[in-house]
Amino acid sequence: VNEFIEDPSMGELADVVVVAGMAAGCLGFDFEGLLDYVESKLRVNLDRRWYPTTSGTARHTPEGDV
Repeated sequence: VNEFIEDPSMGELADVVVVAGMAAGCLGFDFEGLLDYVESKLRVNLDRRWYPTTSGTARHTPEGDV
């Protein structure tokens, strides 16, 4: 992550994903399973309504408010 912060490139971001995959492996999960879960979570997040916060980040509305 520090290398990505120093060089915010797609290559360094890909390294972050690879490290997440390695962490998944250490926990007994497989990389493809992680990617499947990311895809599923992405679909959920794309269906949510988002709003900006005062800190410059974003939050989603509660699940029942969509």
